[in-house]
Amino acid sequence: AVKQGNTRSLLSWQSGVEHELAYIDIQHSKEGSSWNAIGKVQAKGSNSDYSFIHNTPAEGRNLYRLRMMNKDGTYAYSPTRVLNFEGLSKTVNVYPNPASEQLNIVLQGNSQNNSYELIDALGRVILKGSLIAKNRNKINVSSVPMGSYTIRITTDTEVSTEQVQIVK
Repeated sequence: AVKQGNTRSLLSWQSGVEHELAYIDIQHSKEGSSWNAIGKVQAKGSNSDYSFIHNTPAEGRNLYRLRMMNKDGTYAYSPTRVLNFEGLSKTVNVYPNPASEQLNIVLQGNSQNNSYELIDALGRVILKGSLIAKNRNKINVSSVPMGSYTIRITTDTEVSTEQVQIVK
């Protein structure tokens, strides 16, 4: 893992023997205990080169790992890699955090195809919808149970994730 400028992470790796490999999940974490899938690549075959760009690293420490998924459902993790980013300008702003009634999402830029998914700890999508760039998008979370969630925001050019707390 290497930094590209001070705004993106470039993850690259080479595989060895890929006998039963189906695909590879690229995972990200801020603290190392809660991991989010930020990308997925299909297996290409043994001794292949892979790369993935994370366009929205978090301020501070960013941990990355790969989860190699086999065709039979078994998996293995790569060693964790760490990159530090300081002074990032955010393209996505999610507030308040924690939230109880409403979550606001503001997107910078001019992307046209924007969406969000609120994902629980089991990976289930609890809420989803579309977003408008350069606008305060209001998401009603009053019916969402209290807990820790991941919000995945997808635009024309990037996918970002952020941890949010819902409180009552």
